[in-house]
Amino acid sequence: MKWMKFLSGVVFLSLSYVQGGEWINLRPNLIKSHLYDVHFVGDYGWSVGLYPGGGSKILFTSDGGKTWVGKYFGSIDNLNGVFFINQSLGWAIAKGGVIIHTTDGGKSWSQQNSNTNADLFDLYFIDDRKGWVCGWGVILRTTDGGATWLPYNTSYVLQSIFFTNESLGYTVGWKGKILRTTDGGMTWQSLPSGPASPYDLEDVYFVTEVQGWIVGSKDFNEGAIFYTSDGGNSWQVQLITDEGYLFSICFVDDKHGWSTGGNGLIFYTQDGSTWKRQNSNTYNDLKKIFFNEVGKGWIVGKFGSVLNSISGDRWKFQAGGPSNNLASICFIDDQNGWAVGAEGCLLKTTDGGFNWNPVRGSSYIWLWGVHFEDADHGWIVGGYANEGVILRTTDGGNSWEEKNFLGSLSSLTFIDPNRGWVCGSYFDGISGWPIVLNTTDGGETWLTQISGGSEDCLTSIFFVDSQYGWAVGAELEIGGRSVVYRTTNGGETWVRKALIIRKCLYDVWFFDRNIGWIVGQDGLILHTTDGGSSWMKQESGVSENLEGVCFLNQNVGWAVGTHGLVIATTDGGESWRREESNTQEHLLDVHFNINSKGWAAGEYGAIIHYTHSENTAKEAKVKTDKLLFCSPNPTPNSVTVTYLVREDGDVELSLIDPAGRRLETLVKSHLQRGKYTLELSKKYLKSGVYFLVYKSSDILIRYKMIVAK
Repeated sequence: MKWMKFLSGVVFLSLSYVQGGEWINLRPNLIKSHLYDVHFVGDYGWSVGLYPGGGSKILFTSDGGKTWVGKYFGSIDNLNGVFFINQSLGWAIAKGGVIIHTTDGGKSWSQQNSNTNADLFDLYFIDDRKGWVCGWGVILRTTDGGATWLPYNTSYVLQSIFFTNESLGYTVGWKGKILRTTDGGMTWQSLPSGPASPYDLEDVYFVTEVQGWIVGSKDFNEGAIFYTSDGGNSWQVQLITDEGYLFSICFVDDKHGWSTGGNGLIFYTQDGSTWKRQNSNTYNDLKKIFFNEVGKGWIVGKFGSVLNSISGDRWKFQAGGPSNNLASICFIDDQNGWAVGAEGCLLKTTDGGFNWNPVRGSSYIWLWGVHFEDADHGWIVGGYANEGVILRTTDGGNSWEEKNFLGSLSSLTFIDPNRGWVCGSYFDGISGWPIVLNTTDGGETWLTQISGGSEDCLTSIFFVDSQYGWAVGAELEIGGRSVVYRTTNGGETWVRKALIIRKCLYDVWFFDRNIGWIVGQDGLILHTTDGGSSWMKQESGVSENLEGVCFLNQNVGWAVGTHGLVIATTDGGESWRREESNTQEHLLDVHFNINSKGWAAGEYGAIIHYTHSENTAKEAKVKTDKLLFCSPNPTPNSVTVTYLVREDGDVELSLIDPAGRRLETLVKSHLQRGKYTLELSKKYLKSGVYFLVYKSSDILIRYKMIVAK
């Protein structure tokens, strides 16, 4: 559930929040590039990769990877490799035969003539003069620092190259190809690959002239590590895994080595032969691993992933964490929150969102929705290519239970730790149908409420109580109509309503059984005051897609969307105005917690936070001593709570701990105007400060209650 803002000892009438708040960017320095290679000299490091939307980027750090600055190359496509021999001299290679060189640590770069248009994948230098590059059907060598490059043409796609000295080198590639040179790269001989022959070989590393390893991949998600002790004349299998491809390998001596790969894989060995898994806390592909001369290690990969280890035993994210697209965000109080997104990305914060730690869940597919009902009970839904998943935790995310379903699951809603609903759709490219699932036991079992009937895609679902709920989306056909599903009996039956509008609906939010909003394509906002029997279009004033919506009450709300768009209303949507979001990334979800602090999340890991300045509120403060109070206060065990309902309507009264966690819902009902009392016996509460939180359509109160035993 999305909640309102409570202020100790006072109540604000509904319109002050938007006027006094601001959005701050919590993750402004994320690396957006997919990173393919990394190289360090001491604490000076460089990484290269693909920049979103085209072009390439070279990143530089002088503090061991804590902070990075980037240089964009719009005319270079896919920088694949980088190599430095000291803090000044370095080279980088890319598609189309591009080789660039720097003499000032990467401040400026000049292009060298490679004498080829082939795509280049890896490079290696022995000193400032002698170096080699491999690629698609070519091996290049230089003896003058790249002033001239001499080609050696082959028919192979070569992915990695390594030299043990200026004469002896190895290169590996697709279809198990292994080549060796003993004359500095002037000639190359093909070596037998043995058990590695079925694999596309991705990386090679030698610790002596005869002792080395290669990694490769084949089929779907199979990776392997092979070892030679005779200079590549024969190879032995050391590891085969079906958990993902293997892309990179690196050793610090003849015993201690690491290999990285797809789905966040990290393997390590302490004896040069047996390999064990290490935890990366990510499912992102980890493309390259590198250790510097003093044993510090770095790993880079997709979505700006940069991991660091002092000795290789534990890996931690740097640069603010990964920049996976985030589809959903949820907070249970002011400090503890979760965000989920692309390729199984699961982030957790314990400081209000200023720092996010990746958590490895139990699924690497797209995660579309997250909801925590309290500190322990949480659920995540996701799906890709009709492989749907629901993850459940009962221990605050320390462990997750996975259930798989046919179809992609896009949204979820819970009204308590037991009762919840999930929506999504199945589509095989020709036909499809909507999906709605329901649980009454906290996700232990799920029952199908909708599966078929119409060819619709459902994107969002919302319930206000155990009976009334809505799901929205669009017909699957191109240019299909907007659709709204409604239930008044907990989902036992659903009524489908196809609107005349032909736009996709992305999110739905209801204040009560009657008042709700839907947002969608091209700035669309729909509003209902009769539970969805009829819908009226509201003028958003924008043409960008609106992906998420959330209201504090029936008047104050926000919607978020494309290019960092945030719009807000203080009159129930009769008028909307833009707010500065401090980001240009597409925002896909917005969430407000019980204390009315807000967060929005979106593409490239964007997370912004809304805070309200009490000093700028313009509406009168209303004393709460006559609207909500308890006696005695302090209380040892039991207390009489008195509250005033000023007008007929829905009322909710909750007991909250100091961290903002709801301990119990005391009242949740439609009440007539009048004065009410209830007896509250709380023998189980420890001594301390608690809050009674009261909300109606226009009143928000937090009242301090002290338990003194």
